[in-house]
Amino acid sequence: MTGFKKLSRMGAFWVLLAVGALPSLKAEELSAKAEYASGYALAQAKNFVQALPHFQAATNIDPGYVAAWVAMGNCQYNLGQKVESLASFEKAQGMGPPDEALNRFVLSLKSQVGLPTGTPTPIPNPASPIPTVSSPGIRPDSLSALPARNGVPLKKVGFRLVSAYGWIRPGDLGGYAEALQAAIRSHQFYDPTATGSAKIPGGFPQCGLEIFSPLGPRLEVGLSAVLLPAGNVEYSAGNSSYFDSGAFKTSGFSVGLDGRYRFGRGRIQPFVGAGFFAAPLSLTWTETDYRYGFLTRDLTSSTHSTALGLQLRAGTAIKLGPFFVLSPALAYRVAKADGFKGHLQGTTPTGNFSDDGSFRVYHRDGFGTYPYFKPYSSTYSYPGERDLEVDLGGWMAEIALSASF
Repeated sequence: MTGFKKLSRMGAFWVLLAVGALPSLKAEELSAKAEYASGYALAQAKNFVQALPHFQAATNIDPGYVAAWVAMGNCQYNLGQKVESLASFEKAQGMGPPDEALNRFVLSLKSQVGLPTGTPTPIPNPASPIPTVSSPGIRPDSLSALPARNGVPLKKVGFRLVSAYGWIRPGDLGGYAEALQAAIRSHQFYDPTATGSAKIPGGFPQCGLEIFSPLGPRLEVGLSAVLLPAGNVEYSAGNSSYFDSGAFKTSGFSVGLDGRYRFGRGRIQPFVGAGFFAAPLSLTWTETDYRYGFLTRDLTSSTHSTALGLQLRAGTAIKLGPFFVLSPALAYRVAKADGFKGHLQGTTPTGNFSDDGSFRVYHRDGFGTYPYFKPYSSTYSYPGERDLEVDLGGWMAEIALSASF
């Protein structure tokens, strides 16, 4: 719960980050041709709702872009905005070379909206209803036709490849490594032969795939699957009479539902996102103990649990063309798992053994956090004993490449 409280305190920060990330691009840096190309690809896919803002942006950047005016008129017509469409076509008429097909269509469109020939087109009413119509058959490039789909945008699907690096402290396992480091330093103070180490992972890489679909011009949702090699905690300790070594290895994957919302227009768009996920985890523990050079214990356990979590992110979407987008982002994740249950098997000088049980943790006097495998058959409990907890929360840096079709 502490992680979720952190999220609530960070809410204002995320909003400020998203707003602050909005780039102050100069108008001349925006390419009218790039906007036109993006809109044309969407219009060819019959997605007129999302194509229209690109053509509007192209005409704002270059008011003399005849093909963009014609393409915008065709999108408006297919969305049922006949008056707006007529205004756009007349703009193109006044700038481009004479085109009989366009002139005939403008006359036809005027009769459809109830205007006699030669009457100026009134200022469009943006609140007017949008009926369903057919395509007039005009192509934006050559003043002849874009395909129509009765004003209904085509559903798109996209694929996103994500690579990330997370900075984590893995809960009780990190606490155990820190306690072991302190114990080694303490032993070395009065025993010159004492040696040892405890490696605490500072972070871990991950990679994943997301399938997403837009719910509107700026909002999209997706299903993600991510590999989570959550890092190892390795340790060793010994002196002239004994040597112990071991490792806790955590791995798994997550499946989640993500959403993101983009701000602004143009080639670079800041975004914010959030998602929920479930992460099945595997925790493997191995330890080997020697006394005076003889093996006294060799243990291996495999346990499993599931983490439920929340992730927030903010970043920038950079369009690489009509289909591809590069998205660097910073994310914060809250996720914890406990109740790791499974199997332990071992070898001692007296033979082999095995047990079913779960991983527990307690505070060991003079040492600190101490995890151990507790068989179900055991009835003894240490004071303050509880389930071992693995924490996957923390900051993450991401880079994603997506393609939409």
